[in-house]
Amino acid sequence: REKDRFLATMSHEIRTPLNAILGLADVLRESQLDADQLAYLRVFRRAGANLMTLINDILDLSKIESGHLELERVQFNLKEVVEQAAEVIRPKACEKSIELSVKIAPTTETALTGDPTRLRQVLINLLGNAVKFTDKGQITLNARKHSSAQPGYIDFSVSDTGIGIPADKLAAIFRDFTQADSSISRRYGGTGLGLGISRRLVELMGGRLTVSSTLGQGSTFSFTAIFEPGSSIEPNSSESHPANESYRDAPLRILIAEDSPDNRMLLQLYMKGAPHRLIFAVDGRRAIEEFERERFDLILMDMQMPGMDGLTATRKIREIERDRNLSPVPIVALTANARKEDVDSSLFAGCNGHLSKPISKQMLIKTIEEYATPAEDRESIEITSPEGLEDLVPEYLAGRKDELPLLAAYIAASDFAPVQAIAHNLKGTGTSFGFEELSRLGAALERSAKQADAATLTKQLNALETYLNKIKLAQPALT
Repeated sequence: REKDRFLATMSHEIRTPLNAILGLADVLRESQLDADQLAYLRVFRRAGANLMTLINDILDLSKIESGHLELERVQFNLKEVVEQAAEVIRPKACEKSIELSVKIAPTTETALTGDPTRLRQVLINLLGNAVKFTDKGQITLNARKHSSAQPGYIDFSVSDTGIGIPADKLAAIFRDFTQADSSISRRYGGTGLGLGISRRLVELMGGRLTVSSTLGQGSTFSFTAIFEPGSSIEPNSSESHPANESYRDAPLRILIAEDSPDNRMLLQLYMKGAPHRLIFAVDGRRAIEEFERERFDLILMDMQMPGMDGLTATRKIREIERDRNLSPVPIVALTANARKEDVDSSLFAGCNGHLSKPISKQMLIKTIEEYATPAEDRESIEITSPEGLEDLVPEYLAGRKDELPLLAAYIAASDFAPVQAIAHNLKGTGTSFGFEELSRLGAALERSAKQADAATLTKQLNALETYLNKIKLAQPALT
């Protein structure tokens, strides 16, 4: 327990300044630099990225060893994940004039349920190693249905034309902090952690990571991962991403609670030229003061701040909204702790999503597009109750509001059966009481609960809460 707390604190303390370093490097890259300055900046950026990789590897290893690393169970598209992994590594391959190709067999299932983040991590590790140890030739990433034809069983392989591995060193390369030769670290860099972590992640996915290699000709790393079959819903459907596309260029009022002056400056630079008005708070208490002073379209809340932290501030803001019958403002957690329990804690406190440091400009813009809702659009809407049910509607709506914290708790605990039951009831009763939108939201929640898609459920729950808070019942006409 003490070790976990120490690692969580160190993760925050290291990632926070690294966020500023990597972010400002990206800002500088967009400025007018000469050739020498650009070369220096690339070294600067690469060194920071390598340090971040090292930190992530050490934290992952610690989580695996302590048994605290749990795989997610969400719907994903295999083709999308494989191509994303390749795109991360492709620039490095291009720098060395190495051909990088992706081949997915036509019969391979692409709609799966599992942990796409950890699968992507393994593929990026293997592709990164292949590029590191290949000076010319090609690298191929293959994915195909397993020979057993079992649903959800997928074979992966990464082949390269690199330096190869001596036969007597093959068994050692999967050990933590181990490389095939001590000179490799001096020549190519790295800690020897990547393959060890990949091996353990593959084992968590029900497979085994193996290697075949010929010295001087190249290597092939292979593994089978076991997933559950998924549905055929498109991965980027509008229902999964209720982004406010029409507001991306509209002026927004954004409250940013962040104690690091460097990161406040970075976020301000990211938003330079955008029409949005940014208000900064250095801790949770001041964030609440700003929230009570004016209405915001979005709050970005750092979770670890001196004095009142972000979790406490978020809970208090949600209490104020309930007490004053205010429509909830979207709150996105800024966290240097990417652990599942930290993300769950922020969602349970009332956040609508989270953004892990280091934060890029693209990530920030995407978050604003996805979550920001102009306060005016959260105003009440008037509903006329069906004849004969006027007296029952207030009680019905109160019951639905009482279900919101229950749904949030079930989703945070990955307990999807009661979510599905509540959503099914909402789907069936909403229209009966004159709320077609409630029935639609109930159907969407039920579908996501069946898929165990916690991320989408969280966004849909936010949409449900927003809608319930907007409802204003029409007064009956006087006769």
